[in-house]
Amino acid sequence: MNGGYDLKPNEKCELDNYYIEHYSLGFDFKIAFETIRIIFTGDGAR
Repeated sequence: MNGGYDLKPNEKCELDNYYIEHYSLGFDFKIAFETIRIIFTGDGAR
């Protein structure tokens, strides 16, 4: 959802670590909702 394919490996690792540290069912639902919103609206899509 954040960054796409143009992230450097260390930036991707930081996002992965953030996900691991903040993991919860609510956080997963937020990610899913934002992903669906991007699919339908195109906002934030590259």
